[in-house]
Amino acid sequence: MKNNTRGKRILIYPPFADPTQPYLALPALKGYLRRRGWDAAAVDLNVEAAHYLLSPSHAIRCAERISERFLELNARRSLRLDEQMEYVGLAQARPRMTQWLAFGDTPVEIFQDASKFYDIGWYTAARNMTEDILACVSATAYPFRYHFNQASHRVVPWDFDLLDAYCRETQSPLDNFYRDFLAGLDAADLQFAGLSLTFPSQLPEVFYLARLLKKIAPQCFTMIGGACMHQIVTLVPEATRGKILAAVDAVGLFEGEETVAQLFERLDDGQKMRDPRERFCCTKDIPNLMMLDPVTGKSHVGPLQVLDMDDLPLPDYSDLPLQRYLAPEKILLFAPSKGCYWNKCSFCFYGFNTSARHGYREMNAANAVSQLQTLRRRYGVKHFYISADVLSPDFAARFARELLDRRVSILWATDLRIEKHYTPWLCDALFRSGLRAVAFGVESGSDRMLRIMKKGIRTALIRKVGKDFHTAGIATAYMAFSGHPRETIQESLQTVAMIRDQRAAIDLFIVGEFGLTGGCDIANHPSAYGIKRIFYTAGDEFRMYPLFEPNPGNRNGLRRCLNDAVGRVAANFHLDHYPWAGAISTHHSFLYFLRYGQDVFRKPSIWAQKAAGAGIKTRQLAWRGLTVKAKFPVRRLAQTHHRILSDFLARALSPGKEPSAPLSFDYFRKHLRRCEDTRFEKKDL
Repeated sequence: MKNNTRGKRILIYPPFADPTQPYLALPALKGYLRRRGWDAAAVDLNVEAAHYLLSPSHAIRCAERISERFLELNARRSLRLDEQMEYVGLAQARPRMTQWLAFGDTPVEIFQDASKFYDIGWYTAARNMTEDILACVSATAYPFRYHFNQASHRVVPWDFDLLDAYCRETQSPLDNFYRDFLAGLDAADLQFAGLSLTFPSQLPEVFYLARLLKKIAPQCFTMIGGACMHQIVTLVPEATRGKILAAVDAVGLFEGEETVAQLFERLDDGQKMRDPRERFCCTKDIPNLMMLDPVTGKSHVGPLQVLDMDDLPLPDYSDLPLQRYLAPEKILLFAPSKGCYWNKCSFCFYGFNTSARHGYREMNAANAVSQLQTLRRRYGVKHFYISADVLSPDFAARFARELLDRRVSILWATDLRIEKHYTPWLCDALFRSGLRAVAFGVESGSDRMLRIMKKGIRTALIRKVGKDFHTAGIATAYMAFSGHPRETIQESLQTVAMIRDQRAAIDLFIVGEFGLTGGCDIANHPSAYGIKRIFYTAGDEFRMYPLFEPNPGNRNGLRRCLNDAVGRVAANFHLDHYPWAGAISTHHSFLYFLRYGQDVFRKPSIWAQKAAGAGIKTRQLAWRGLTVKAKFPVRRLAQTHHRILSDFLARALSPGKEPSAPLSFDYFRKHLRRCEDTRFEKKDL
């Protein structure tokens, strides 16, 4: 091990993401660095932030903020439009806040206590309380909304104007939490901070943390990596790359293991690393590293490098607090493959998959099982999520055979692609190897749409393979969507009909709404899919939400038509959203499958009956602002705002003859200023 006392290095996984299980990115990076003789402290700020937000002490602070602000607005003679929207949010949060304060057990305690977690009544109460807490957090942080997969402005996408205001005005609900964490670091000794931007919901907090790090440790080399960051810099124009590289020193593209290892070697040369020109000359040949060339002012990317899957060391979870995740039993993520072996679906884009050098790769199955055996022994974990875009049928068969031959006792879940190779015999072998839950991207119940999507399968095969997995005892989840630009209403209803007809062999499902992804075949060849043009909103600087004509209004009509049909099928299930039990590929759903069997979510009645009878201890706490009568008509204001915002978005999302739609943070602020006279007076009551 090299002497690392010359500078402390940290790897940070930021909020907001799933706090029920550790994510793989930092342990994989840490394991690689340690084999190369380097080390860095991996910190999961996401799970610690969940503990902070769900704590009793935070409940009191949140209650004070809601009470004080509501009393302040309630005492005014009139409210501007933005104040009206804030007032409605506070008013709607007050009963939730009161319930939160009266709840005897914290949600964290219930999720981590097996006797309560597996009691559906207690579980549902904790789930509902967490939803209430996050709604209250959002009410105190107007105009932003937060969840474990959301950190967004209520109206506009993130751009650098909004991020600057968010950071400058310390608007993150985690500001104090971040400052306490950073105060515990030796800022003068901090040499490197890597931020993992894996999901869009982490974006504002990544830039928030980057700014705080630069303030307390200006000498620290800051870097952002991760799948979401890779996709962003792949799609955005050079000007946006420049803004990103003004916020941090570097961005890691593709796989970051060798990138960070080589960067650590150069960071020890402190004299060179302090001067921007010398630092660039010293680091420009590091693979997969994007930095700003101080001479040209443009971004520069080092040589492309691909890792050998069989050369990857064991993920190192030793820094992560496995006992603090919001579940009674631990689970680890493990990735024996990368990319998608099919890689043809017209709607899909994987950042690591756009080059032939970054196609599907997999470990030797024997190596994968050896690593799982070590992880099981080292961390005392028997549950694993095989975190891969998709496993090939051949690898799945060899993997199952290795697990069975070595008598490795684990239980696992993963995503698979519908393939004819999954015979009843193979499904049975996968079950005996420990596979207990699988998710399939079936996409559509229309053979014509499957051809247009380039899925390479037919609905008859979907039915057969899904049934064979279910018969083997493996819980199945179907992921589908509607609103593809060439889909008819009749074809969307065929998808619902397929799920309805197969519901005895389907344990969870979702029918989402199509969203265009930059870089996919549809985006690259829009006319082939009946799209006149693709555009972005002016504020979507990160190019995360491409829009297209025919415009989304047509899809909204399709969605309304589908709601009743989906609702009738969903009535036969207990379905929920991420990360709760009843959502696809979540840790909580997996644990419920293991405890109650594959049909646990096809018994909606037991969830409703049990939830109604949950016994909850209470204590009475209250602030005047939580109980005083609202002096403005909350329901009427909410209806008015919905209409005003709907009209505003209809204009803001329409490009007209311009290259982009006008929606942005600045456009929204100007709209609010124009509406300053739209006051609601108490005399109008």
